[in-house]
Amino acid sequence: MTEDFLTKGLQNDRYMKARQLVEQFREDIEVELRMIGQEMISENPGLFDDNVEGGENSQTKSNTYPYSRIDFPMARQRSPESDTSLTLNVHLYWYNPREYNRKDIDGAIRALGYKIKDVTKADEQHVVSETQDWPLRVSVDRWGSRKAFYRHVSSTDEIKETGEQLVEHFSTFGHEFGVPRDRE
Repeated sequence: MTEDFLTKGLQNDRYMKARQLVEQFREDIEVELRMIGQEMISENPGLFDDNVEGGENSQTKSNTYPYSRIDFPMARQRSPESDTSLTLNVHLYWYNPREYNRKDIDGAIRALGYKIKDVTKADEQHVVSETQDWPLRVSVDRWGSRKAFYRHVSSTDEIKETGEQLVEHFSTFGHEFGVPRDRE
C-alpha cells in the first residue's frame, strides 16, 4: 500500500462506498431469498403456519466464504415421537469448489438452495434418492449436518430459474420431511 493509494482512497470515500455496495448486495440477496421462501410457502400452505415470517442470518466476518440465509419455521415436526420442529432454510452460500470436487467452477461456488433443519436422516435420504433426475445438486452443508439441494448461480436469470426449480422440488417433496405438527 502506498501513501498515494491511501490518500486517493480517503479523498474518494472508497471505504464508505465499498461498504455501501456490500450492504446493498446483501439486501438484494435477502430480497431474492425471501421471495423464493415465500413462493415455497404459498405453494405449500399446509406445511406452514399462517403468516410465517422468515428470520435472516448472514455471515461474512469470521468465515472465509460468506453466506446469506432465511429460516422459515414449518408446521411439521421431526417424527411422531419427537416434538422438534422443522425449519426450511433458503440460502445462498459461497464455497471453495475444491471442497466439493467441482473442477468445472472457476472462483467460488455460489450455491442457491434449500435444506430442512432437524429432519431425520431417513427422510432426508429418501428425498435425496428421489432427486437424482432433477437439475439440482445435493451436497452436505458447510457444517456437515444436513443435505442441501442447490444449483450454482452466476446471474439474476440463473437465480430466477433456480428459484423456480427449488420451489418445484420443495412442492414435490416438502410433505415427505417429518410429520404434521399438532395444531391446537
